[in-house]
Amino acid sequence: MSVTPRGQRRLRRAAVAGVAAVAAFVLMSGTAMADNGSSPTPAPSGTGTGAATTKTLYIGVTGDIDSLNPYSGFLSISYEVYGDVYDLLQGWAQNDFSWTPGLAESYTASADGLTWTFKIRSGVNWSDGVPFTAKDVAYTFNRAINDETANAAYNNYVKNIESVDAPDDTTAVFNMSAADPIMTQLWVPIMPEHIWSKVSSADTGSFPNDAMIGTGPFQMDTYKPGQ
Repeated sequence: MSVTPRGQRRLRRAAVAGVAAVAAFVLMSGTAMADNGSSPTPAPSGTGTGAATTKTLYIGVTGDIDSLNPYSGFLSISYEVYGDVYDLLQGWAQNDFSWTPGLAESYTASADGLTWTFKIRSGVNWSDGVPFTAKDVAYTFNRAINDETANAAYNNYVKNIESVDAPDDTTAVFNMSAADPIMTQLWVPIMPEHIWSKVSSADTGSFPNDAMIGTGPFQMDTYKPGQ
């Protein structure tokens, strides 16, 4: 697999791709987000400025990824790839694992814990150029709630979420059936509605997802199983 960086998004973790022998990554320098628990510098994907330095990093791993589809992948190496290509609502502070901004800049929760409102970052594009909005957030979680295959993958995170609404492009409202502290620890990759809405529930697990359109710091360039 070969993946390339997108804009000025921070390289949040060591770049790892699931390939049987050696993975090749093209890395560009960019504006880093804070690693010490402070808020990251907003740098939406696709908004990089100035000349970038291009280098290639090769990392060997012991096994291939099992799927490019986050709803059917199982191996930890596959989740490393998902984390490089897709973004989450939030991140975790390095010192205490507390909530830090991601695609969501901030959040508020009602006193009873049954309504969570996330302020969604603006100015972000999917890797194919389509604008990202809160509607993608709502779509992702509603699919994880209602789609049998997607729910099997992410049920631990959505089991107490009844539905998610997007009243505007920068607001996502989570309606809960019960209060759940996991709402600040949602490891659910945000998926593009304009891609996945064309995939039926019957095909969720079998969809190859070989384009991997994401908002994350890397964009998949090529993938050859067992390379």
